[in-house]
Amino acid sequence: MTANRPTIARLKAERELIRALRYPSASELARRLEISSKTVYRDIDLLRDQLSVPLGFSVANRGWFVRGGRVAIWL
Repeated sequence: MTANRPTIARLKAERELIRALRYPSASELARRLEISSKTVYRDIDLLRDQLSVPLGFSVANRGWFVRGGRVAIWL
């Protein structure tokens, strides 16, 4: 994925990876999506704070997860 990919498509891709992978880190998401870790953190803030996606971070597993395991309709 390139940095020029539209934001909505990138957010959908991040959502799918967070759901599919087991506690992906920001660096793993960035590597898979070919974007910077800084972009991942910005996107996660947007997903949580503006789109009310129930994302959490596990310190023990060092990665992101969807709280409750599933996401209601979003994106």
